Amino acid sequence: MSQKAIAVTAPKTANLVADRPRPALRDDYILVKNVSVALNPTDWKHIEFLAPPGVLIGCDYAGIVEEVGKDVKKPFKKGDRICGFAHGGNAVQPEDGTFAEYIAVKGDIQIQIPDNLSFQEAATLGVGISTVGQGLYQSLKLAWPTEPLKSPEPILIYGGSTATGSLAIQFAKLSGYTVLTTCSPRNFDFVKKLGADAVFDYNDPNAAAAIREYTKNNLKLVFDTISLESSVKFSDNALSTEGGDYSALLAVKLERENVKDRWTLGYTVVGEEFNYGEHVFPAKPEDKAFGEKFWATAQKLLAEGKVKVHPPKVGGEGLKGVLEGLQAMKEGKKVLVIGATSGIGKALSSKLIGHGVSIVIAGRRKENLEEFVQANGSDKVTTKVFDVMKLDDIPRFASEVIAENPDLDCVFVNSGIQRPFNFAEPETVDLDILDQELITNYTSAMALVPMMRCPNYGASKAALHHFILALRTQVSDGPGNVKVLEIYPPAVQTELHDTKHQPDLKDGHLIGMPLNEGEDQIPVGSAKDIFEAFEVKRQELYKGMTEMLSGLLKQFLR
Repeated sequence: MSQKAIAVTAPKTANLVADRPRPALRDDYILVKNVSVALNPTDWKHIEFLAPPGVLIGCDYAGIVEEVGKDVKKPFKKGDRICGFAHGGNAVQPEDGTFAEYIAVKGDIQIQIPDNLSFQEAATLGVGISTVGQGLYQSLKLAWPTEPLKSPEPILIYGGSTATGSLAIQFAKLSGYTVLTTCSPRNFDFVKKLGADAVFDYNDPNAAAAIREYTKNNLKLVFDTISLESSVKFSDNALSTEGGDYSALLAVKLERENVKDRWTLGYTVVGEEFNYGEHVFPAKPEDKAFGEKFWATAQKLLAEGKVKVHPPKVGGEGLKGVLEGLQAMKEGKKVLVIGATSGIGKALSSKLIGHGVSIVIAGRRKENLEEFVQANGSDKVTTKVFDVMKLDDIPRFASEVIAENPDLDCVFVNSGIQRPFNFAEPETVDLDILDQELITNYTSAMALVPMMRCPNYGASKAALHHFILALRTQVSDGPGNVKVLEIYPPAVQTELHDTKHQPDLKDGHLIGMPLNEGEDQIPVGSAKDIFEAFEVKRQELYKGMTEMLSGLLKQFLR
C-alpha cells in the first residue's frame, strides 16, 4: 500500500511524494501511524549534505501503535500513544524517516506518551531527549536525575532557550547542579522558569568572564547545544583555568590541553551501523542500552511533570507544511511587522509564527504586544513599542531595530490611518533604494475607485498604485530580473472601521470579511470586479501613453 512521505528525490532536494510503500516491520521495530512530527536542523542538513536520493527524512514524531515486532521488549500494544526517536536520512535503512504517514521505529528506545502531553508536545522530544541523555549523562557523566548530587556543582548549558537546551537545564537541575545558561535577554525569564540559576547574554563580550567570576573560577562542566566556533570560544573563556569537561553536538574542538572535549551523535542510540557522510559508524550496543535506560527515566519524569517540553511552534498543512518549515529553519528568517497589535498585522504575525518564522512586532499599545507574547511565547516573538504617528521618532526606531536585529530579513509595514485629512498640507515620501528580486505591494480596491467619504485613504492607495505601475515599467527591461506585483485584498473586519476610529459609522466593525475566513487564499471579491471593469482598459491606455511620452522625452535628452 502506497503512502505520502518526504523523500530526497535528487541531490540537495526533497519533495512530498505519494508513491512510497509502508515500511516493512522488522522484528525489533514498531509500526506507527503518524499523528505529528517535529523539525530539527539535522533534517535539512541531511537533505543538503548527507542523504542520497530515495531516503526518507525526519527524526521526531508522535503517533499511534499499529503493530509491534516480536523482539520488542517494552510492553507496547496496538492503539498505544507513542513517541521517540528515529534515524531519518539513513542511507543504510532508507525507510526509517518519520516524515511519512506510517513509520517504523526501533521499539525499545520509544516511550508511551504520558497523559499530560499532547501529540504535538510529544513530537518534540525525540532528538532532544536522546541528545540530552548522551551529552549530559553518557558523555559528561552527570549524576542521574533520580539520584541528584548532595552538594551542587556548576554546569554551563550554552544555548538554554533552544529545544535541547531547555531540556538540558531541567535535567541538570534535577541532577542537583547549579545551572548557568546563555540566551538572548528576551528569553531570560523563560530559562529561569525552567530552573536556571544564572543567565548570561551570549552577545555580551564580557559574559564569559562574568561566568568565570560567578563560579569563582570553578566551572568544570559545559554542555554546548549550539556547537559553533563562537560557542566553543565562549565556553573556553568561561571554563575554569584549571580545566574541565566540554561536550558538544558537532565535531568541534576546544583547543586547551586541560579541557577534555568530545561530541555525541544521537543516531548511535539506535544501536545499528550507519553512514554519516563518508564515515561509517559501527553499531554501538552500549549506546542503545544507555538510550533504553535514559528514555525510561525521561518517561517517568515527564509523566510526573518534573520535565516540561519546549513550547512547540505548531504549523499546518501536514506533510506539505514540513517542507515549508524546513526551508524557514534553514534560512532562519526574521520579519518585522509594524502595526501588529490588532487586525491584519496580528493575524499575519500569527501565521508567520506557524510557519516557523521569528518575528519582531511593533505597535503603540504595550499591553497588546505583551498579550501577543504571552499567547505565542517569548522564544518566538520580540516586541517594540512604536507609534507610527510620531514621525520624529521614526529614525530612532529604525536605528534601534537594526541594532537589535542585524539578521532582519523583511519589514512588513501594516500601520495606517483612515481618518479625514487636510491635503492642503501635503507630505512627501523619499524612496531611495529598491533592491529586491520580487517586490510585492498590497493596496486596495480603493486604489482603482475612490471612496467619497475618505478621499485621503483612496488617494494614498492610488498614489501607491501609480508608483507601482511606473516602477514595474522602469524595471521591466532590467538590469536584473525584478518583478513588481500588486495585490488588492478585500475589505476586512478590523478596528479601522469601529466606532472609536470612525464614530459616524453604524456597526462599522462588521464591514468586510472576518479575519479567520481568509486562511492562505483570500477571495478578491469586489476588487476583482473593479479591476476587470475599469483597470484593464486604463492600463492599456497607460502603456500607450507611456510609450508616446518616452519617445517625446528622448528629443530633449542629451
